[in-house]
Amino acid sequence: MPSARDIDVVKAALRQAIPGWTLQQEVGGGVDVAGLAGRRRVHARVMSLSAGRVDDVISRLALGVVQGSELVPIAGTVVLTCVVLPRLGKRIVAEAEAFMARYGKERGWALVDRDGDARVVIPQFGVEATLRQERVAAREPRLASTPFSDLGLWMLKILLLRDAPAELWQGPRERPAHPTALARLAGVSVVLAHRFVTTLESQDFLRKRRDGLHVVRRDALLTALRQHEEGEFCRPVLVRRLGGLPLDVDDIASADRHGDLVVGGFEACRRLGVLHVLGELRVEIHALAQVEAVLERSGLERCEAQAAGVWLIPSRHPQSIRRGMLDREGVQVVDGLQAALDVLHHPGRGQEQSDYLFERLFPRREES
Repeated sequence: MPSARDIDVVKAALRQAIPGWTLQQEVGGGVDVAGLAGRRRVHARVMSLSAGRVDDVISRLALGVVQGSELVPIAGTVVLTCVVLPRLGKRIVAEAEAFMARYGKERGWALVDRDGDARVVIPQFGVEATLRQERVAAREPRLASTPFSDLGLWMLKILLLRDAPAELWQGPRERPAHPTALARLAGVSVVLAHRFVTTLESQDFLRKRRDGLHVVRRDALLTALRQHEEGEFCRPVLVRRLGGLPLDVDDIASADRHGDLVVGGFEACRRLGVLHVLGELRVEIHALAQVEAVLERSGLERCEAQAAGVWLIPSRHPQSIRRGMLDREGVQVVDGLQAALDVLHHPGRGQEQSDYLFERLFPRREES
């Protein structure tokens, strides 16, 4: 039986691939996803794989070809076999296309990976779509010249925020004695933690002492972090409620069962009680999963700037944000340091708000 998350990525793929696609209530009887394309019904059966072996993919497609007729309760219904796997590769796609061309030429099918990449073929609609999505990092990245990767930023928060106010940081406060202890606190591999520590040491931002790891030249490190953040930018997705209904951030965030929506920017500052600037400030929410899947399950749609109630930000730091987020009356909000980084991208008073947060986070003088 497919998981809710696997069904979500299939819905998102079909939404992009099929012109005029409208999601419908599921109809049961082995149908996992139901929709309309124009006036034609589309029924999809979703099959999940834990590994991306070619033989397993082909066997699921074969099963779909054999059982497809069972999913046609109404004449004219288009039946799809959708296989969800960890990663979509060129060889798997080629083998699937060859098999379906020989044994299921008139059948619709889709291969979708859990990052949202997909190959969708529906002869009835003339659809042959290859989808490539923004990826949310699932593997621990290698740290080279910068410590500001996703999990690198998370470990940096642990080192920097030991003395931060409780309302701005609820993560670990213990000083790690060595890289292995940092790995335990951060919930990352020992190899990654050692690599991270070595990178900071090589740039003279970290020293090992008898009582543990100490950040040095803190102000220079924070300046480097802010400069790095200012140089990175993810284009926001402007969203509103389906049908243009009024948008309520509390309703959206509290209804997020997957924990993939986290309030950031000025709105996070307001909810954390540290909003320093006034004026018309846009509302931002970090999307910690593939954007199309988040839109599908949150009842949101893309819109023009004039109609936008919320800016959805495809997150570059999903692990760092997820692990450090705070709960504010049932709404997930970024930690204080993340909020200070978020507002840097805003013209006008973003820098002022960031400076104010840094003063709250780091009131003590840096170590030497």
